[in-house]
Amino acid sequence: VSIGDDLRLISDSAVLSFGADSDTTLTHTDGSGLTLNSTNKIMFGDTGTYIHQSADGVLDLVSDTELELNATTIDINGAVEISGATTQTGISTSAAKDVFNAGMSVKNGSTSAGFIEFFEDSDNGTNKATLIGPASTGDITLTLPSSAGTIATTDDATALAIALG
Repeated sequence: VSIGDDLRLISDSAVLSFGADSDTTLTHTDGSGLTLNSTNKIMFGDTGTYIHQSADGVLDLVSDTELELNATTIDINGAVEISGATTQTGISTSAAKDVFNAGMSVKNGSTSAGFIEFFEDSDNGTNKATLIGPASTGDITLTLPSSAGTIATTDDATALAIALG
């Protein structure tokens, strides 16, 4: 069959079957769109890049090299699970407390000390306290007390003053 212009399937639930045994079908789902049967795939370029439903309620976007999402905003509604490493080049802003169920490492490249900055809430958040991990020849451990109190240093203090409440 050779069709020069439009092809119209004018019945609801029309089915296009593919293959000698019609094992792949594309069905018109009235009022919703098109349904690809079973766990068949829509492939792009080769068999390593495709979209398919691997199980009920599970949509897989698969690529053998990279999956790229480009948009001004990518809105994810639901939990996110990442099983590989992440690289972030922009700023991360959290609207709630971040919870780390393991330790947390802070590293500032290979030429500068790692640091954490704690900004205060007034004066437009410009005042801050900075905790810096300077260069050293071995590990240094800072252990906070197990009871409430205040740890403070002043100016170029040579000793740590601990004031217990």
